Amino acid sequence: MGYSSLTKKRHQAQETEAKINLGREIDSIIKDAEKLSSTQENRPKSERLAGLRGNRKEEREQIRKQEAFTAEVESAAEQPGREKTEEISPAMQMIRRKMEEKIKDESLYGKGSLS
Repeated sequence: MGYSSLTKKRHQAQETEAKINLGREIDSIIKDAEKLSSTQENRPKSERLAGLRGNRKEEREQIRKQEAFTAEVESAAEQPGREKTEEISPAMQMIRRKMEEKIKDESLYGKGSLS
């Protein structure tokens, strides 16, 4: 027998052993899943759903804390580079309001002038 035939037989033996081990592992996973599902089915619905409300409440609190932290970070980032807005004098506000009224009237009635 040559070297290649010996290595070929060795690889075949290893493959067979790996397939057997895989089959055993699959069987054990299936048995565990069947046990778990049978215990889940025997419990009443109220017992199965008992922790959901508390878990949801905890999740909401965590989301609120995270959003609050995010809002704090954003507001802190905005403060140093905050742009100053121009304040419009009362006279300028009145002029702007009159102009907007004239533009509105002109668009509604098709007449009037801006001067």
